[in-house]
Amino acid sequence: MTMATDKRKYVTCDQKSVLVDFIKTHYQMVKPKFDKTFTVKELNTLWEQLSVTLNRLDGAKKSSRGWRKCWHDLRRNTKEKVAKLRLQGRSTSQEDLTPIQEKVRALIEENDLKEPVVYYNIKPEENEMYAPELDAASNSAGTWEENKPELLPVLEPPPIPKQKRFRTRLRSFAERKLHIKKTYYNRKLALLEQHIQAINRQTAAINKQTVVHERLMQILNPK
Repeated sequence: MTMATDKRKYVTCDQKSVLVDFIKTHYQMVKPKFDKTFTVKELNTLWEQLSVTLNRLDGAKKSSRGWRKCWHDLRRNTKEKVAKLRLQGRSTSQEDLTPIQEKVRALIEENDLKEPVVYYNIKPEENEMYAPELDAASNSAGTWEENKPELLPVLEPPPIPKQKRFRTRLRSFAERKLHIKKTYYNRKLALLEQHIQAINRQTAAINKQTVVHERLMQILNPK
């Protein structure tokens, strides 16, 4: 059952504050990454709970999808304002951002710090390309453990957005559909050409029969 929304009312500051505080408590809602510990069903449940809480307050009444859009708009507007201030060479401060935008900015930065970082543990026996450097280090200072190079962080590649994957599949489906249509109409045109040729042959035969019939009539009925 779809919840009736009241478009005449605007989202109040209290509703925005509760929205940001709830998402801060459940940080998985900022950038959802689904696995065994956090599923799509759990995300939808959190948004339903948040929607019920927000709709009890004075202000706008929205569905869970409407409150998601409200959060996305609030996050996008905050990012754009922070980027604009940085381009102007100004650091963000409470005078530049509203209290809600300041909370959103802090939430985004805090969530970015929770992004996983992957380290590759390099060992000499696993990669021969490091052999010369390892031999030199071993001869000059001792064992590999004493001269092990500092490990560098390797960031995980960003996942392909679901919307982009959907568009790719949709484009592939459209191309296959277009190819099928093109093949169908080419065959249909070929059949039409064959049908026209058959009609032309029939017309030529009828014309010949007409000429022969006229000659016979002239022979049988001479003037």
